[in-house]
Amino acid sequence: MVVLPTESKKSNFLLTNHTVLELPKDIIKVHSLRARSLFYLEFATLRILDDIATCFIDVHPFYKELPKLDHTSGMLLYFTKQND
Repeated sequence: MVVLPTESKKSNFLLTNHTVLELPKDIIKVHSLRARSLFYLEFATLRILDDIATCFIDVHPFYKELPKLDHTSGMLLYFTKQND
């Protein structure tokens, strides 16, 4: 599941053998008990500078009682433009 910002329209994510849902955060929390996922993602910061882009993603766990899933973690991804 991915948090859908209120001012955004839904995107079309395609991952082979996976289902990606974009939902508002309050709906994600309501459906967390039915989710077959251990976490949901929230895109925190996106910056584009010339041919380089960075994206920070917060990873929020659904189940606080599982070891190593008791707090929000994050990832920073770097993208570079190649071949136009």
